[in-house]
Amino acid sequence: MAIVLNLKPKLHRLQAEACSIVPAVNAGGSFVEEITVPAYNTDLAAFCVNTTSAVWLYNFKQDSYLNLPTGGIGGTFGAGSCGTWVPLGPTGTATAGSTTTITTNLTIPRDLRGYIIRITGGPGAGDERVIKSNTLGANSVITVNTAFSTTITTASTYRLITPRLWIVNPSTGLGYFDWALSAWTTGLSTTGLTNTGTDGLLKSTNGILGNDYDWSGALHTWNAATSATLGINNVAYTVNQWQYGFITIVDGTGAGQTRMIASNTAATAGVSTLTVASNWSVTPDATSVWILGKAFDSGGAAGTGGRAVFSSATNTTNAVLTVTGTNWAANQWANSCQLRCIAGTNVGQFLPISANTATTVTLVGVFTSTLDATSVWVIEGNDNSLYFMGNQQIGVFRYSISGNSWSTVGATAARAAAPGTGASFVWVNSVMDSAWTNPDLIKNGRYFYSFRGNNRNVLDYYDIAAGTWTSGLAYGNQGELFTTGTCYAYDYANRLFIAQSSGRILYYDILRNSLEPYFQINYAQGTATVGDKLFITWIFEGSTVIPVLYHWRNTGQELFRVLAWTSPSNYPTFP
Repeated sequence: MAIVLNLKPKLHRLQAEACSIVPAVNAGGSFVEEITVPAYNTDLAAFCVNTTSAVWLYNFKQDSYLNLPTGGIGGTFGAGSCGTWVPLGPTGTATAGSTTTITTNLTIPRDLRGYIIRITGGPGAGDERVIKSNTLGANSVITVNTAFSTTITTASTYRLITPRLWIVNPSTGLGYFDWALSAWTTGLSTTGLTNTGTDGLLKSTNGILGNDYDWSGALHTWNAATSATLGINNVAYTVNQWQYGFITIVDGTGAGQTRMIASNTAATAGVSTLTVASNWSVTPDATSVWILGKAFDSGGAAGTGGRAVFSSATNTTNAVLTVTGTNWAANQWANSCQLRCIAGTNVGQFLPISANTATTVTLVGVFTSTLDATSVWVIEGNDNSLYFMGNQQIGVFRYSISGNSWSTVGATAARAAAPGTGASFVWVNSVMDSAWTNPDLIKNGRYFYSFRGNNRNVLDYYDIAAGTWTSGLAYGNQGELFTTGTCYAYDYANRLFIAQSSGRILYYDILRNSLEPYFQINYAQGTATVGDKLFITWIFEGSTVIPVLYHWRNTGQELFRVLAWTSPSNYPTFP
């Protein structure tokens, strides 16, 4: 049943609520990173990273904390420490299997029920299933809710879709905490990265189950389905919100099917109907559990009504793939995106995009097999890249996760001046307006927005595809100065929230290019420090989605939150 909000703007004001205090006082380099990896019956959480090498897990639902293992990245976190999350967990090769189980080569100490396992190669390639249970310890055996499409064998490879918290520490380097393994991996390369320990921001460009998805089959319910549609109850979708995206049935009737989404209706009385580009092999029903993913563009499978079909494909290094039905801008996908096969030949595989024309895509590397008329694909954010900005340097650094290497991001037009303390660095990927979502003029996923900080009101943005900075973007109400203690949180829609060190909360409306006031935390802040301590999560009940904004007080233990009920109605939905 949906939550009923009877609050009225101007009559009811936004008001900060005190939460349980963080177990440690934050200082320079403390930060919070919220996790939004979809998991059926698994709560969202955030990592509060403190200066004493303590990493606290904060449970939104319980409003409580847990100290995670601290023997990992080591050292004392200070100015320049920063982090981000990536939804790609550990990989491996099966040591045994059946139609409902896979014996991993991993030592898993925790219950992973509700998360997803993806078969990436060999028998069962492309299958995604909800984990029903797993044994604990070495060679963990994972049992799935619904049978795989075939028997899993020792030729099957897999990946767990579970979170990893990546951290850059200026004193000890780069590493990550693996949620599935409850273990740290440290000592990764920092060669080529300049981190002087002044300030820093680390960001990912998540593609696979990244920021814009809807764990619909768990949150909502089946309304009706035909061979080419699916009706969903208790949603607030806008027209074609999920167009060019994909739907994957991960449990129940029809499990294993992935389809492109050709269109969707606006919700009427809480019901929206999705039309898929090719008919279901098995029509979903009330037992089906599904995920919706919002790609930047999609196509494939000749004759199925998809946006673009491969008309030819080569299988050479930096393969150039020709498609039809597109009119892309030159290099709009370059560097910032990957192409992932979601059905047919090469299902489960993905490669970065290095260039594109109106009708071709150039990939870095090769797929196992040549793409053909059965291949269904999406273009989405690049899962293999992390970006670092800060330390009063003009340059931006990119980390290749697979290559364990850093490089300086090219800039054919350099930034006019270096960022300082209180700067932002936000990957904008979910603005809900046709000017941003049109795949022939794609803007979502292409830009990093960065207020320059250092007691300035200057806004710049970096075009990942073109490798250019646009400096000094004029915007509405350009008066506020941003400096030490300023924090930022992107709402995965149109707004970038900003917490000033005074406790005032603002937001920059990306679509309307204007700075606006939001609310005031009427509690004195401590000494302003560097480090992002503003974050966001969501409350879900039926068709109601309420963003909740959290702020960890500067040089304090106090955590405050506000129900952001005055937010736009067109938020994406998260689990």
